[in-house]
Amino acid sequence: MLKASKLLCVILGLALACQVYSPDVLASPTRSAARTIHVTLRDNNHKYHLREGDSVDVQLSGPFSDFTWTEPSSSDPTVLAIQSGSSGSTGSGVFLATGTGKAIVSAVGLSPGSGYPFNIKVTVKP
Repeated sequence: MLKASKLLCVILGLALACQVYSPDVLASPTRSAARTIHVTLRDNNHKYHLREGDSVDVQLSGPFSDFTWTEPSSSDPTVLAIQSGSSGSTGSGVFLATGTGKAIVSAVGLSPGSGYPFNIKVTVKP
């Protein structure tokens, strides 16, 4: 009886090993779903690492009621392409990671007599 259970374990182990290491499993690695990073004024000067297909949603308001924000822009649209954006009391922009490399998303909050720069650094990998 002991020999039969050992033989069964060996057969099941080989079957499992063949399934795990089959060429089909190794040839098609799965990629996690695209993600969206939500960014606000609190994230000023932060760094983010994205993969192609991920997106960044920038929503800027404040820090004071008289601020007007410029529309956020990308330093390299081949890496991080703007999909939509607006300026005003809220500066907003949605960016799609379209290529590998580095880009800076920037905007400026304007108030009478002053400006408040906003920047984030983004690195995109495949």
